[in-house]
Amino acid sequence: METQDHRRVTLRSILIGIALAVFIGLWIPYNVWVVRGTFMDFEHVSASLMAPFLFFVIVVNGLLRKYRPAATFTTAELLVILSFGLIASTVPSHAFMSYFIGVITTPYYFASPENQWVEVFFQYLPSWLLVDPADHTIRWFYEGRPAYARLPWRPWIVPLFWWGTFFIALFFAGSCLVVILRKQWIVHEKLSFPLAQVLAQVIDEPGGRSFLPRFMRGRLFWIGFSLPLVVIGWNIVDYFTPVGVIPIGQPYATDLVIGHLFPAIKIKINIYLLCFALFSPVDILFSIWVFHLLAILESGGMNAVGLLETGASPDAAVRLQEIGALIVFVLWGFWVARRHLWDVARKALGGLGRAPEVDDSEEFFSYRAAVLGVLLGVAYMAAFLHMAGMGIAIMAPFLFLLFIFYVGVARIVAETGLVALDLPMNSHEFLIRGVGSAGIDPSSLTVFGLTNAFARNWKTFTMVSVSHITRIGDRVWTDKKLMFTVICGAFALAFLIGAAYTIYSGYETVGASQFDQWAFTTGNIHFFESVKIWIQNPTRMSVLEAAWFFLGGFAMMVLIFLRYKFPGWPLHPVGLTIARGVAIDNGAFTLFVAWAVKVLLLRSGGISLFRSTQPLIMGMLVGFCTGLVLSNLVDIFWFPGQGHRIHGW
Repeated sequence: METQDHRRVTLRSILIGIALAVFIGLWIPYNVWVVRGTFMDFEHVSASLMAPFLFFVIVVNGLLRKYRPAATFTTAELLVILSFGLIASTVPSHAFMSYFIGVITTPYYFASPENQWVEVFFQYLPSWLLVDPADHTIRWFYEGRPAYARLPWRPWIVPLFWWGTFFIALFFAGSCLVVILRKQWIVHEKLSFPLAQVLAQVIDEPGGRSFLPRFMRGRLFWIGFSLPLVVIGWNIVDYFTPVGVIPIGQPYATDLVIGHLFPAIKIKINIYLLCFALFSPVDILFSIWVFHLLAILESGGMNAVGLLETGASPDAAVRLQEIGALIVFVLWGFWVARRHLWDVARKALGGLGRAPEVDDSEEFFSYRAAVLGVLLGVAYMAAFLHMAGMGIAIMAPFLFLLFIFYVGVARIVAETGLVALDLPMNSHEFLIRGVGSAGIDPSSLTVFGLTNAFARNWKTFTMVSVSHITRIGDRVWTDKKLMFTVICGAFALAFLIGAAYTIYSGYETVGASQFDQWAFTTGNIHFFESVKIWIQNPTRMSVLEAAWFFLGGFAMMVLIFLRYKFPGWPLHPVGLTIARGVAIDNGAFTLFVAWAVKVLLLRSGGISLFRSTQPLIMGMLVGFCTGLVLSNLVDIFWFPGQGHRIHGW
């Protein structure tokens, strides 16, 4: 009976989870937009989650364990709280909300006679998905509300409602896909989920009455804890008086240039990325930095032989090569899972007595419900996009590519443990390049501009959070159906809080034009400038780009063959799918360092030596999060509006 109690979802864990979600939803945008402090919301397991969650686990639960052992939060309860935080941290600020609010406010505010938006695509804009600009609604949002005016909530209600239904359908369909793929990834393929390994150590309840959780006990932890904290602490002193900085962290990068025709290699250390990367498989770390280097050599090589003069873009060609590899990688994953998917289909489509040997009792809900959820979710999304003005002929490949990319990101993070990851190209941009904008009607192209609210998002809707929640909670919870309800509720809550606080911040603080964030200053303009270009100037993939796209797909097939034919083959296919992109361009050197350190440890003392150093790594992670919070507090009290951005990609 006691075991059952320790594996259930409790009311107090839900309430604490809600409090954590609300805190994240308010703290992150306030920190970025008002304080101008450091970014903490780029990663799939972001520092905006880890900092408050570690405080709860270490301090709050430590005090309970020390003085009121019966009230200590169990592992299952901590996972409920973590789940709220994981979902909530994917919504605010740069994670999702800034793109969304930027998209639904940009056309009416930034349109001008010079950019010709009104003449080119305004007749195709769905007014029910955009904020009505009447009565200065949008102007005050970007410039700040006058003292005499009331905050105009009413014009936001209709677009927030309809977009909210779309996002819930998208999130639900993605979660249903996780239910369908969970057993294949976790049981059959045994993907390592390195991020889940780190989180599992944090929520592991040791028992007893010690104040410290298990992962903090030992000298190595405190050595690791002190290293980043000393660096950040010393640099904080430099905020007040020049003492010289220790150049470790996001602001301190050196460009290593092979030649003037080659993209620069960024030399910098991201401590947060390093801590998680040390849990990643060695072959994957090796493959990522090797393919990153090869991609740079490819771009420079094409520039050197003059391919740029043909009108093609070597950089775009290399990125399309990765997209070709990604599509083959995902489709191969579905082929490997064909027997499992057939079992899911038999269980879902058969009668109640069909396929009794297929067990779906460990899932959030039955396979039948999951398949139905995917179908209903996609059907609603299709109806929504069609009502917005997207043609059915282009919508089908768009939705297909959207979920291919989403599943690809979830799969890549599950295999690699990369805490920061984006793709080199977005699904709608790739589709327009492939088909050619001349072959797509202007109304659909205009709606593609609006899809930047979600099609360029690699964090909120890619199922990374939900798949990791299922991995950690695989043998923790008994009431998984209730937990799925909690996850969906966490997303809805985060969406409401994120939207409300973003709108409030624009009117009541500095104005969205002063948020100093790409999605409100230049990125949002780029989204709709692209729509104008697509309509006025036919855009399509060049011959070189098409060749490199198919070359990427072929190279992926060769890598997969070599991987299966020769078990010791050193290059993992996943490295080719993410060789370039903002996250990898900025983190490749850190991943190289992680690979070198891990290889040294494994060759010196094997897996036992690596496991013995894990407290050091966990100490560095906790110390870095502590340093971020300390820097943030200093910015809030001493440098409001002039904060220090010590963390990012």
